[in-house]
Amino acid sequence: MILSQVGLPYAGVAAAILSAFVAAGLTAGAQLLGNRYHWCGTPLAHHTHNQSVPRVGGIGVYGAIVLSTVVTLFASVQPLRIVIPILLAALPVFMVGLFDDLRHASPRTKIVAQALGAAILIAANRAVGLHFSLFAALLLGGWIIITTNSFNLIDGLDSLASGSAIVMASCLALINLSTGQPALSFLSLLLVAACLGFFPFNFRKKVFLGDCGSLTIGFILSVIAFETAQVTRSPLAAIAIFGYPLTETSFTVMRRLLAGHPLLRPDREHFHHKLRHAGLSVFQSSGILVLIALAFSLLGVMTELEGSWRLCLAGATVLFYVIGNTFGYLRWSTLAQLRLRLDRSSVEELPDISGYVPNK
Repeated sequence: MILSQVGLPYAGVAAAILSAFVAAGLTAGAQLLGNRYHWCGTPLAHHTHNQSVPRVGGIGVYGAIVLSTVVTLFASVQPLRIVIPILLAALPVFMVGLFDDLRHASPRTKIVAQALGAAILIAANRAVGLHFSLFAALLLGGWIIITTNSFNLIDGLDSLASGSAIVMASCLALINLSTGQPALSFLSLLLVAACLGFFPFNFRKKVFLGDCGSLTIGFILSVIAFETAQVTRSPLAAIAIFGYPLTETSFTVMRRLLAGHPLLRPDREHFHHKLRHAGLSVFQSSGILVLIALAFSLLGVMTELEGSWRLCLAGATVLFYVIGNTFGYLRWSTLAQLRLRLDRSSVEELPDISGYVPNK
């Protein structure tokens, strides 16, 4: 593994505090520059806002993690050198996401950037004498692409992606502390702190993560989870952390296949849309979905403590069933109505439900 068992001093706490403040400062700067130079994406039909908001908040999150790591390295915390490959691998994902926020990048371009990030990780392993088999390399690349994009998929409401990242990274930090992986815990805590520094700006609708944020956060979480799965008593513990994004992705793929639509075609049938359609506020909708992310993440922590893959599988199955039933994906009548809505929709004019008005 890139990240092996190493000792870290208590500088991690100071670095996390630094990360939060740096993230807040960089996010404030990104907000000002975004408003000045109009780094705002045009609200589309599947978005839940109707005003122009800077979409470059990821600059604050990624920048804070990188700067905090560099400062800690200068403080002679040598073991943190093994964190650098992960942050370097995330760079092409961040750059392509930023380009998409400012101009436009195709989904294929984003996937290529994620595959490049996986290749950088594999090259870093080879540089330190650790080799991936062909199967392991393909598994890493597939895991990164699926989970990175699944996390990007949930970035549809204010504070939803950042709140979910805080929950998921916190639980990854707990798992890695219990398994003696301080470097992984350190990176997880830096991510938590950076998201906390960004959170108030997003909560007040001052700036959005953008793809440079959601894709980069998803990528870093994906790599941490992949590394964590190799040292836990049950690899499913780390996979459970991504339970909410993967569940969202599963139902998204199902409904688009049901309607015969391209998998990458946007719609307004995600969990956060359905909650808004039902009349819940942005705060209530985000809160419910972050709690779902917390339930899956705590399942991962419990699985590691118990060391039982059966516990994880049973818990994930129950959560998946409850979510699917609650949102109507396990009812034939609801699925039939959903298919009709999707069949009548177009990219320009997506389906409306219960008088839904963006940002209501």
